[in-house]
Amino acid sequence: MTFQATNLEYWIEGKVQTVFFGNEAEALALLVSNLPDTLNHYLEWNDQSNAHINAVKAVQLTRNDITLELVPEAAAQFGQAFFHVRFDAEEALYKEVAEVLTGIFGQKIKLMGGSVTHKQAAGKDYSTIKYLNLEGKNLRMLPDYVAEMTALETAKLRGNPALDMQEACKVLAMLPGLKTLEFSTQKSIPETLGALSSLESLHIEIDNPDAPCMLPDSISRLQNLRYCFIRTDYELVLPESFASLTALENCYIRAGKWNLPGQFYQLTQLTQLDFTHSQFTTLPPEMANMPKVDTIIFGSQENRDYQQVMSVIAQMPLVRTIEINFPAIPAEIALCKQIDTLIIWAGTDTPLELPDALFSMDQLKTLNISLSRVTELSESIGQLKGLKELIIKESVIENLPDAIGNLSALEFLNISENQGLSTLPETLGNLSQLKTLYLADNPSLNALPDSMKNLSALESVNIPNHTEMHNIPAHWDKLFS
Repeated sequence: MTFQATNLEYWIEGKVQTVFFGNEAEALALLVSNLPDTLNHYLEWNDQSNAHINAVKAVQLTRNDITLELVPEAAAQFGQAFFHVRFDAEEALYKEVAEVLTGIFGQKIKLMGGSVTHKQAAGKDYSTIKYLNLEGKNLRMLPDYVAEMTALETAKLRGNPALDMQEACKVLAMLPGLKTLEFSTQKSIPETLGALSSLESLHIEIDNPDAPCMLPDSISRLQNLRYCFIRTDYELVLPESFASLTALENCYIRAGKWNLPGQFYQLTQLTQLDFTHSQFTTLPPEMANMPKVDTIIFGSQENRDYQQVMSVIAQMPLVRTIEINFPAIPAEIALCKQIDTLIIWAGTDTPLELPDALFSMDQLKTLNISLSRVTELSESIGQLKGLKELIIKESVIENLPDAIGNLSALEFLNISENQGLSTLPETLGNLSQLKTLYLADNPSLNALPDSMKNLSALESVNIPNHTEMHNIPAHWDKLFS
């Protein structure tokens, strides 16, 4: 796109610098501005509905025109790879516009007007920038200017797997306000990570198949860390010093396998324990005293002593939710009398095994069996007298037991996306407390039992194909959502 700007303006409001090129007769307008306290910029073509963040790859400014080369995503959005704008401006205005454009685009801009170039390059101030996004730049070293970002709070460095994090952490350690760091690496995690003492949030992605990924002992120095996310497809080794991160509130380990430090129980601020792929057989008895844990996730089937493990969990005072993501549900889960929510996402490759002991957990209020290979449920489900919410989704179940009608406290029932479900039991009409019913995407289910007209407490029904369903109670018309 090439046009002649009949109107060239710039303005500065607080930390926001803006330059406008317009041609009123042709109804053309190009506006660019910075995003305060970041290295990002904003480009708007004609109106706000046609705008893009970080649209510009490179800028060339001469005394009479400007050329903006767009990144591929922006080029696809605007339908052109370049904006070329010609303009006429007095020398003083040109210099002022050049200064503002340099403030907006930084190192992306090349000034062809001589002396202005040196003046603006020297005038770039990085000291107020709080947010830095260098993701996907394939960097090996951090740019020199990062050391000048003394107000920096967030550094996003993912997508630079060859970045020298040993040196990067030395630079980042000079920034006293850095609270959030995200990076990916193909190398080992350096000891210098521990120098980032102000960090509160850490996100690491590791792609190094050559040896177990080891976190350095120095991580224990991150005493302000509240959030930690680590992802790798390979083995991860946590040092015993990891248990010294006593401010940690959220810890997510996504590894091929990983070890549980012996004093993990010292992380007393954690509210969730996700043991997916963690290679432990028993839990330290002291974990029973973790005061804030309310949710426990077993995301993989491991060789564990579930009698011992569940005995420890049964003593955790606030645990109310357990999630199990494998098909052989341990009978010992019944030891956990304090839980009221059980979530099962077992996968459809292996038949789901529900132990009889599970149906003795009459304190359960929510039972969610989703994405599991279950063809039928035991009649024993009727023993869950306290159940208020039952979800059976994305399974291969073909029918429901009559005993489901004994769930006298049930208020929410979601039986959706079950390809083989063809009939429902008449006993569903006994659910006198049922308020919400979901029966979406069950292609083999064509009719409802007569008894469902007795669901007097029903407030909401979701059956997308209800016009094709037989035996729908007439008064349900006002309940469909």
